[in-house]
Amino acid sequence: MALPPKECTQIFSSLEFVRLNLHHVMHEAGEVIKSAYFLDNGMGSVLTVQPDGKSVEVGLIGKEGFVGLPVVFGFKTSLLRVVVQADATGYRVDVPTLRKILSQCPQLEQHLQRFAMVLAMQSTQLAACNACMMLRRD
Repeated sequence: MALPPKECTQIFSSLEFVRLNLHHVMHEAGEVIKSAYFLDNGMGSVLTVQPDGKSVEVGLIGKEGFVGLPVVFGFKTSLLRVVVQADATGYRVDVPTLRKILSQCPQLEQHLQRFAMVLAMQSTQLAACNACMMLRRD
């Protein structure tokens, strides 16, 4: 994503490089989101958690993505769990810092909102594919 130099300086100075191991939970369904992540490599699996505790994958986030989208829209929690699907590296920022940065970085906020739409479209495509698979079984 191409950001103005001022916005780059603001976000880059607040990021912490992290190594994320397989199955690390980046955020848990129903719990307060404490950190957001810009993945550099690896994959994050977006899961919807059922009342019985079982989960279903509804999306993937790779190096193009961002984990913590509910925060961008003012939410403190999410109904989704995001876990590392393959060892990853990335950059973490705590939520209070991110909120402050977003209020001063309109281009960054716009890029993250657009990514939210991409992830939503990915989820709807996955649902459509799953429905087609079920129809073929019948």
